[in-house]
Amino acid sequence: MIRTMIRGVMALALALPPSAILADGMKETVRPGSAGEAVVELGPITIHDPYARASGRLAQMGGAFLGVENRSDRELHLVGARSDVAKKTQLHTTIMKDGVMRMVHLEDGVRIAPGETHWFKRGGDHIMLMGLKRPLETGDKVHLVLVFEKAGEIGLDVPVDNERGGPGTKMEHEGGTKMRRPAE
Repeated sequence: MIRTMIRGVMALALALPPSAILADGMKETVRPGSAGEAVVELGPITIHDPYARASGRLAQMGGAFLGVENRSDRELHLVGARSDVAKKTQLHTTIMKDGVMRMVHLEDGVRIAPGETHWFKRGGDHIMLMGLKRPLETGDKVHLVLVFEKAGEIGLDVPVDNERGGPGTKMEHEGGTKMRRPAE
């Protein structure tokens, strides 16, 4: 995992101006945030409160949720993600269509302006884990790689927390697969 993070930070160092890189740009810092959430600092990118969840032990789909903060002076373009726990991993958003919540692939990714934080959260933009290879159980960790257009790849281990949220509302995944979305 450390090698993946170092490669990601090195790619960031090449893609961003020196003023955007911390003096110890290769060092990962994990600390509690102001609300007690986990914060992972990787050079000019900070990941806030990462967690993953699945809707049940036999679930074929799950999601990863986090905030990506751009502390550089250039726009970041997150173009994709991948995880070894899923056959396919995509950036998705949630829309209401014909009275049903649907999840749609964000084919162009997400652009994050300098100084901004983009939140991947339930009921909005999120990272979809499709075709789970194993159950996501509370307390486990999921390795997630965020793929940036110019800044390279950043890998991190995300804790699974299936206890977040409560009873859900119906959602439909693009292509007709229905799933439950737990309420916030």
